[in-house]
Amino acid sequence: MPRPADGTELRAVPALLAAVSAGAVAWAALHPQPTAIAGLSVDRVTAIVALVVSGIGTVTFGYAVRCLEGHARRTGFLRALAVTVTAAWLLSLADSFVLLVSAWLAVGLGVDRMLRFSRERPRTHVIARRKFIMSRCGDALLVAAAAVAWTSWGTAGVAATVASASAAEPGPALTWFVLLLCAAALVKCAQAPFHGWLPETVEAPTPFSAMMHAGIVNAGGALLIRFAPAVARVPEAWVMLSAVGTASILVAAPAAWVQARAKAGLAWSTVSQMGFMLVQCGLCAFPAALLHLVGHGTYKAWAFMRAGEVPARVHPSSPTFRRAAVLLALGTITSAPALYASALALGVLHGIEPGELALMTIVALASGQAWVAWLGTPRRSAAATARRIACALACSALLPATACLAYAAADAWVEPSMPARPAIGGTWAWVAAAMPVGAVVVLAVMHAWACSPRHRARSAPLLVHAMSGFYVGITVGRALDRIHAFLRGALPGATRA
Repeated sequence: MPRPADGTELRAVPALLAAVSAGAVAWAALHPQPTAIAGLSVDRVTAIVALVVSGIGTVTFGYAVRCLEGHARRTGFLRALAVTVTAAWLLSLADSFVLLVSAWLAVGLGVDRMLRFSRERPRTHVIARRKFIMSRCGDALLVAAAAVAWTSWGTAGVAATVASASAAEPGPALTWFVLLLCAAALVKCAQAPFHGWLPETVEAPTPFSAMMHAGIVNAGGALLIRFAPAVARVPEAWVMLSAVGTASILVAAPAAWVQARAKAGLAWSTVSQMGFMLVQCGLCAFPAALLHLVGHGTYKAWAFMRAGEVPARVHPSSPTFRRAAVLLALGTITSAPALYASALALGVLHGIEPGELALMTIVALASGQAWVAWLGTPRRSAAATARRIACALACSALLPATACLAYAAADAWVEPSMPARPAIGGTWAWVAAAMPVGAVVVLAVMHAWACSPRHRARSAPLLVHAMSGFYVGITVGRALDRIHAFLRGALPGATRA
């Protein structure tokens, strides 16, 4: 007798999608201009995103088969995972708003189904209900954006809408279309203040966390990258994306520092990383956003799948606040010449654009953080100190060069898929650029102060509040619970989300 279907046979679905996506990437490399096939658009952006989604889906499905072996509800989970990966793959390539919105809805419903896997845990139902409400808000925003495109330009295709929005005169139609797209992306990426449900999804099985944090949550960023020419024409969108993304970084990064559980720390870091990706979109650095999407997706899938391992032992000592601040400043300043030379040599600089200057400043601050890591703790011997200094100096030269090279490669890759954007400048651009730079400086100083032995006792209350994300997500979550309770009482039969 044939063996009854248990869901494992569906492992061929993401594997087939990954193989097709790899072929699409090869095709896009040889044929840079976008190609429309059966309602799908294959270009260098969509092919890469589809490969990330299907590749992570393939690995996650195999992990889920082993992780949930023997569980009574494994079959249902595997089927929901296969449907979600397929929907996310179609979302990456869709060339019509009908398919785009349908896939967007299907992804949300598939996530809702997998999130309810551990239904014996009472907390799971609360989290799933909050996620359900936020997903429907995101769905409504995307549908509203599609409606604006149809009524304003008579377009129902993604490529046609991008072309129409790029050629349209600035006005209410373009502004509302882009702002609605940005709002839908912000909700999909679990940005503050509507982020509280995402860190709580660690109650779900690890395969769900890997797929959710590595692939699904990137959908908002992928959406904005596809509509990059339109986003680049609406200054209000720059400030909106930068402000919300910066707020998410400020809330989520400190929360990720202090989590006791590995999965919780990874979940909070996803919120902050998504915030940084959307900041890059707000700075109109779309190649950097695509690079971030690919890097974060692959890393986060790997990190969640090894979250059960024993972490490596870390050095218990920390530098004093003064030492850390001096090293941070020295490392940042030392990397500036290499950063400028690399950007100039690779053609990354396009005049004086606020967004590019902001990203370069953040890279320089990252080099300063490396100096704190290498030289923060005094070494016992002069030779060890000399080696550490050499490593810090090498980092100041190699990190900027690597960042500029990666950005230049990403820019060259996506150029055929994106019309040339206008020069980004003006007051709005400088405001959008100043916010993330200020946030990174604040976080770097805050981390040095909180880790300083002298200030550890003073920083303890702040870190306790940071553990819960300064209660922003909790407050919104409770408001959603009250809304649900009101609707359940007002609408007959509305007993569950």
